[in-house]
Parts: sequence; C-alpha cells; structure tokens
Amino acid sequence: MSNFWQITDIMVKKTIWKVHLNLVDGWQAVVLPGYAGVALVAPQEGELHVWVHVDKSGLEKTVNFKVTGTGHPSPEDGKHVGSVIMRPFVWHVWEFDDSSIINI
Repeated sequence: MSNFWQITDIMVKKTIWKVHLNLVDGWQAVVLPGYAGVALVAPQEGELHVWVHVDKSGLEKTVNFKVTGTGHPSPEDGKHVGSVIMRPFVWHVWEFDDSSIINI
C-alpha cells in the first residue's frame, strides 16, 4: 500500500499529494516527483498527514520527515513545516534535505 494519495486527475502535472506520516521517533523517507514543499500538515481520521506540492513531470526526490512531540528535542538541521493537535498530544513535523540525514 502506498503512503501517499493523489488528489487530482492524471493529466495535470502540478498537483498536491497527501502523505501519511507515522507517529514514530525517527526519519521517514518519501520519494516524490518534482517535490516543491509542504502545503499543509493536518490530522485526518485520527492519522497525521502532510499535503505536498509535486510536479509529476519533475525528477524524483527523497523527502525526509520527522515527527516530534511537544517537549521533545527539536531536530537541529530540520525545517519546521507544521504542527497539529491530535488530542491529547501536539505533534510537530520537520523536513530535512538529503544532506541532513545520516541514518534513516
């Protein structure tokens, strides 16, 4: 089962995809075509997702995400892309470029 879901039709090159993130400590690598950044971080049906901009005609890129809880250490090299309240917790999502990751 794929961990992303496309929310537009096949003929469109630039679109937004939904990516499911697990609530685990550690990096999660996702391969996306023409990745152009996070549009939204939000819960859906009790699970954490990020919606990302992609260009289906672009080169594939491995995007690395990390999820941390409030009060846990913030990753030094990560870019904060959003936080979400999923009672009773608040989760924070970080994006890393390939050069920041030592071990996925």
